[in-house]
Amino acid sequence: MEEYFVTKYDIEREPAALRAVLEDTIMHKGYPATAGSGILESFVAPFSATVVQRLEDAGIAIVGKARMREFGAAGLFAADAVDAADATDTADAAESGAVAAVADGAAEVALCNDYTGVIRRQAAAHGLYYIHPTYGTVSRYGLIQAAPSMDQIGIVCKKLVDGFYVLSVIAGYDPSDGIMSPGSGAGSGAEAGGGVGIVVAAGSAGKDIAASSGAAAGAGFDVEKPSADTTGATKLKIGIPLNVWKKEAFQASPEQTGSGDQPSPTQSDEGGISDEGRKAARAIINDFDEKFEIVEFELEHFDIFTQVMQILCSAEISANIARFDGIKYGYRASGYNGLHELYTKSRTEAFGADAKLIAILGAAVLSQENYERYYEKAMRIRRMIMDSLDFGKYDIIAMPASNGIGDDVIAAGVLAQLCGLPSVTLPGNGHDAYMGNASGTTSTAGGASPTGTMHIGITLVANAGRMDLIYSALKAVKA
Repeated sequence: MEEYFVTKYDIEREPAALRAVLEDTIMHKGYPATAGSGILESFVAPFSATVVQRLEDAGIAIVGKARMREFGAAGLFAADAVDAADATDTADAAESGAVAAVADGAAEVALCNDYTGVIRRQAAAHGLYYIHPTYGTVSRYGLIQAAPSMDQIGIVCKKLVDGFYVLSVIAGYDPSDGIMSPGSGAGSGAEAGGGVGIVVAAGSAGKDIAASSGAAAGAGFDVEKPSADTTGATKLKIGIPLNVWKKEAFQASPEQTGSGDQPSPTQSDEGGISDEGRKAARAIINDFDEKFEIVEFELEHFDIFTQVMQILCSAEISANIARFDGIKYGYRASGYNGLHELYTKSRTEAFGADAKLIAILGAAVLSQENYERYYEKAMRIRRMIMDSLDFGKYDIIAMPASNGIGDDVIAAGVLAQLCGLPSVTLPGNGHDAYMGNASGTTSTAGGASPTGTMHIGITLVANAGRMDLIYSALKAVKA
């Protein structure tokens, strides 16, 4: 189905080559780049993003540009409205085209900028994975920015071996991205650097991931044969924030206790968790419990993650889209009198409801009377959130990824973005095939729950530059 694409390429590729889809916020020279907004409806990219150049250099076939919601901001204030956890049609208008394309086999991987957490939830809902690199390890040059302090190109994939391979290709220092420094990431799939710590052999399902001599080895974790399932000082510790995961998710179901009537798979308990949801959550955590040490803790400030995210994103997006005024590029209104009316008519006619709402809120929180009250306070709380994480007590934090398990859908999906940390989001039904040996089912069969049921995913978050720990955990569970 071609509904995934806003631009579909007519290309020839080697039969064994990976296929990649680009979210329409990543520029590819000579092709439209709209970021899902009418304000850029006529804009054609004058150059290719660094990640595009690296994909092409590695022989990965780019098959098209995927549709997206305007500037990727949908779900920032109403996450439930755009979550596809209950959708059975992968061409649903509210869904990421990149997720739909990978779910239905139009491509093996997709590159996206998921700063709101919506795409990783949708990926989990379709039995897919989302890899979010450490902030600053993948170049953003050529990305139409939305929230610069959280923008980071990530990867949607059906098989993690493909996703990690693409990560090793696109990561690495790029002088065109001002936040990067020499040594960031893995040098275009060759040398394992500080940000990724893994190198993946080229190819897809039949090829395994090569051992790294970079960050993973230096930390005492062998990527190919992780020490996570052994005893001793190197045993991985998985942190479970109890105030994020509802305790009901881990309570035994009536079927296990043998008491009471057994609820249907769609029946929710008073905590909002269905019996199916409980089983999925326990299955995921039990996999880790068998291999690693589980550390329970309270995630500080979680109750205000959503507010912090909304304030910061509104401010940054509002400032970024101020450049779209109908003068230099993109949509220009007709029938205007004077420059001010040109600005007003162009932006009124071309921006959608999400962009207008965010522009207004962003201007409000950045105003002189509100700057300290909202924006500066949100920045301080963001620093407090970062400082509260104690990666000395745990190596990886396990967060819920999908609807129905956490008290706040938005808050549960933004820890990695707020703190610039690496993460991998897993589908709840894929815990027995982490490293990509799943059967390759799609749509509802690939993970989207039938209408009314609960689909549970999990996001593993590690310290900055320690994607290798997440990789080691996944390899250990597979073993």
